[in-house]
Amino acid sequence: MRLSLWSKSSLRQAARSFEIRSKSNEGGKWFYKGVIKHSYFEKDDEKHFIERSIDRDLNEYHERIVKIATGEVMREVHEPLTSHTGRGSAKTKKTEN
Repeated sequence: MRLSLWSKSSLRQAARSFEIRSKSNEGGKWFYKGVIKHSYFEKDDEKHFIERSIDRDLNEYHERIVKIATGEVMREVHEPLTSHTGRGSAKTKKTEN
């Protein structure tokens, strides 16, 4: 198994995001991805803390989004990965007529 780590930050600030991916030694697609990051959400002009894990082997998707200012949980999802549709790259593509 091979692990890859990423951390995005500037010289003035502590790391704002952390991502881990794992692959088999033979290569191919990653089978686990975890993300922990701060994110600015324009719709409500708030900063959010995001935790997300995707496990292809165990067919699991977990996500938790919390407003930093209030601690309010905005979204919490625990579901099979195969049921996770309609968001991000799993959105239905709009076609032009």
